[in-house]
Amino acid sequence: MLGNPRSTTLALNSAHPGCATLCRVLEAWVEHFRQVRVTVNPVSQIESEEWVWHVGLDAEASGILNDQYLGKEVSGERRQRLLRLFRLDFLNAQDMLAEIAGQPVFLGMARSNDYLLRLKP
Repeated sequence: MLGNPRSTTLALNSAHPGCATLCRVLEAWVEHFRQVRVTVNPVSQIESEEWVWHVGLDAEASGILNDQYLGKEVSGERRQRLLRLFRLDFLNAQDMLAEIAGQPVFLGMARSNDYLLRLKP
């Protein structure tokens, strides 16, 4: 067997084709599980005026994004665990809650203390 079966490498910089492919996978997951069409694209930061909804794609990202959204202090070391941010937009705003229709959903992906990523659909 080649390499560690628990180890996979994927470049997450926004210009890399692997990142674009991951965005397509995330879109397919949403359509499969929720029967809703969306677009997903990498972003470098969340503009606060647009931030009304976020989803962590793993437990670590959920915690970091929740704390940032609530205005809590997030240490630099913890913030560096956030590997990638994405912007998800619904193709049909009627598929969203009425009070946030038309707003983006931000997705976060982070590594654990032991440098593992446990991505969930």
